[in-house]
Amino acid sequence: MPGQRSGVAALPSNQVVTDQVMPAPRIGLADRVDQWIGRVEASLAAIACALVLVMVVVICADVTLRATVRTGVIWANAVAEYSLYAVTFLAAPLLLRKGQHIRVDLLLRALPQQAAWAVEWGVDVAGVVISGLFAVASVRVILQSLAQDSLVIREIVFPEWWLYLPMPLSLGLLSAEFALRMRRLTHGPRRMREEATSAA
Repeated sequence: MPGQRSGVAALPSNQVVTDQVMPAPRIGLADRVDQWIGRVEASLAAIACALVLVMVVVICADVTLRATVRTGVIWANAVAEYSLYAVTFLAAPLLLRKGQHIRVDLLLRALPQQAAWAVEWGVDVAGVVISGLFAVASVRVILQSLAQDSLVIREIVFPEWWLYLPMPLSLGLLSAEFALRMRRLTHGPRRMREEATSAA
């Protein structure tokens, strides 16, 4: 209407308004590998959680049946034992990534920060080598079991190599995760790693 001024200020005719969009940061190959390994570790941890649920259901059913009808689930113990073993291996890589394995760090805290950083790096190197060697050894065990057609014969019967399958998966990922921890440590501050759960 006449006499009313608009609340939007007019720009000079020679001034152009542009929306500047910052380009997304480029993700390098190492970061992509890190993300992919993290997703695999999370998937294995989810399987481990499902196995824990299976253990709870089977054990509760076994106890309930024994208390009510005097007969239980004959394969309950075997399922619980093998599930617990699988859970231990499947959850280990993600726990390492999140720094949730218990460790005693009295020595590290007593050392100068630079020395503590060097010890952390050396432990990661040892983790890469040891986990890698055990991963290779577990693959050989699986191949040997396949060649011999070995069976696990208890309340349930299944091929023995099924039992060993979580080992190379977990140990291979542990070796890769130790290598990634070395990379993060190298690009981070030269001091003791603070992300891990500690037990003094």
